[in-house]
Amino acid sequence: MAAENGYVKLWRSSLDKGWLSSPELWTFWCYCLIKASHKEHDQIVGHQVVHLMPGQFIFGRQKAAEKLETTERKVRTHLAFLAEQQNVTIKTTNKFSIITVINWDRYQVDDIGQRPAKRPATDQPPTTNKNGKNLDINNSLDINIVTAKKRTAFPTDFILTEDRKNYAIKKGFNGNSENTFEAFKNHHLARGSLFISWDSAWRTWVLKAIEWDVNKSTNPKPEVSKWQKNIL
Repeated sequence: MAAENGYVKLWRSSLDKGWLSSPELWTFWCYCLIKASHKEHDQIVGHQVVHLMPGQFIFGRQKAAEKLETTERKVRTHLAFLAEQQNVTIKTTNKFSIITVINWDRYQVDDIGQRPAKRPATDQPPTTNKNGKNLDINNSLDINIVTAKKRTAFPTDFILTEDRKNYAIKKGFNGNSENTFEAFKNHHLARGSLFISWDSAWRTWVLKAIEWDVNKSTNPKPEVSKWQKNIL
């Protein structure tokens, strides 16, 4: 990549999330970071002008699948996971979606420790960003900051409720919910997994289980399933 195209930051805290154990998810997350705009601007989509803020980008599932050489189903699963983990928000229209990377200004702007605690005066000179262009610091502060929540180990009171079972049924899971939940629980207890939302982790597990069941006929294996190996 040419130097003038800029760069994004990858934080070491990603290692704590365990995302690198799922290469396709990690690739999709990096794709979102690279696609996100570094400055406020207008983008024409068809015959519509879309106003984008730093950290936002126009998203199409089909284009993303082609670019990443994967399936639209997997793209949808990865995006749903990032939204549940509060890494992105999704605003959908009838033609496209606008993805917002949450806390973009916290993790991607330069000189984080020197960022002003409150909105500066309107006559403050613009700040030069990592892409070598002037960026008014006011723009980056307009993004809503979601307070980071603490990740926790598997809760002792996290059980297979009717709501969690119904979620699996609603998504089209035809397997044994009790056995699947037990596998989910044992897997994360053995790994010492930490999550912000264990409900989100369960929903992701269900989606991965459905994905594996769909592919099982073309690649049947009685051993440990792919989605169990790669699940976060």
